Amino acid sequence: MTDQPWLNASFDQRKLAKQLFFIPKQARNKLLPNRSHSIWDALTLKLPTITSSRISTVTALSAFFSHEPAITSLENQFDTLRKLPLPNADIIHRLQRYSRDAWMNGVQSVCYAHLSGESTPFPLWVITWWDSVLRHLQSVDKPWQHIHTWLTNTRQNHSNHNLRMEADIAYHQLQSVSFMMVKEGFTDRLPIHSLWRLLGNNWMNDTVVDTLLEVLKMTVETDDGMTARYIVCGTKVTQKLVDIFTDTEGVKVDAPAAYNRCQWLHNIGEDIFRNGKELVTVAHLGKLPYKGEKDGMDHWVPLVVNGKGAEFLYGDSLCEEKRRVMPPRLWSAYTQWKEMHTWQSFSVNQLPITEQNDSFSCGVFAFNAVEVYVRLFEVELLRSSEAACLRLQMVTKVIDICKRMGTDESASSSSEPSEILLGHLQTTSSKLCPPPPENGLLLTPLHPL
Repeated sequence: MTDQPWLNASFDQRKLAKQLFFIPKQARNKLLPNRSHSIWDALTLKLPTITSSRISTVTALSAFFSHEPAITSLENQFDTLRKLPLPNADIIHRLQRYSRDAWMNGVQSVCYAHLSGESTPFPLWVITWWDSVLRHLQSVDKPWQHIHTWLTNTRQNHSNHNLRMEADIAYHQLQSVSFMMVKEGFTDRLPIHSLWRLLGNNWMNDTVVDTLLEVLKMTVETDDGMTARYIVCGTKVTQKLVDIFTDTEGVKVDAPAAYNRCQWLHNIGEDIFRNGKELVTVAHLGKLPYKGEKDGMDHWVPLVVNGKGAEFLYGDSLCEEKRRVMPPRLWSAYTQWKEMHTWQSFSVNQLPITEQNDSFSCGVFAFNAVEVYVRLFEVELLRSSEAACLRLQMVTKVIDICKRMGTDESASSSSEPSEILLGHLQTTSSKLCPPPPENGLLLTPLHPL
């Protein structure tokens, strides 16, 4: 036997392997969630458990394969497959890589080598099914079981009528769509089930924050006045600026050359620093450690660059208002960007934001801060206790947009703005943001660096 015969496999061999490792339709229908099911329906399917790596004793991958032909009457084995525990995650990943080489060396079936007394030779596609089950358990079942519990408890919250109402709406919205429905209208086009970080007590990743910013961008684009004034950008704008204008790990970057190669960023810079537009975004501080720190922190902050008012507006939900200081490396990256277009001096001012009292709501409050800035007379700053309400409202709004984009083609081509995109995000907060001064800017005391 050669170690990696799959590397030298012929076209016909690869074609045959694809067929052998492909899960048959009948098995998919019986052993995996139906792709048309809602997230709640998908959670009801009984799936096998994963063996803990602490009790798994099998180390040789070859033990999972047999030269014995696989059983053919598999229909009677579906119940058995649902009940048999799968190997641990690490073994499944390794088997996926090893399986083609094993097949090239003559194996014909798969067995549950990690279970004593179980020697049934199953078809080779069972390896693929193991991997599919593992990915579903990790990316769908596990996180959404927690969300289901959180939503159920929230729907039974008799002390907060508004929160209970939003939870009911979100629950039924999630029930009304396939958990695999693509997020139509959004850049990432990920399935709906990827939104789990938007709900519960979860820290938001860049995908979720970008989704919220895209909702705000859609709202801006329905109004000519807002479109002429604001540019809503996703999280990558800060990431790119830091990459271009910040030396990392002792590596010097030719910033002007790197910047000139990034035309989309140059165009945004022209709109802001030459044409007086306002950039609205949310930045991640992970790449922006303070002096003396090795790493930054998993923390989202709102940021506005006001070209007309010549100011950076910065907020931080972890700090009291008087202690909010724009991180030096963030200020440096944005200042160098500005200097590629203008030498005008920019001040650093406060962007109003709710102070968080937990370790996971920074993304919620950062988004709320920039939305309030753009829609000052329609949206209010949240109280620290209202993060859950905004989470529920936003998942409802995202699904509304996906439904409209996915099923109503006429709406996307119509000159009339969508009612969904024009819908105001209501909050239960009674604390309104102060009206802007006459020049339309939210100027606050200068925060020196």
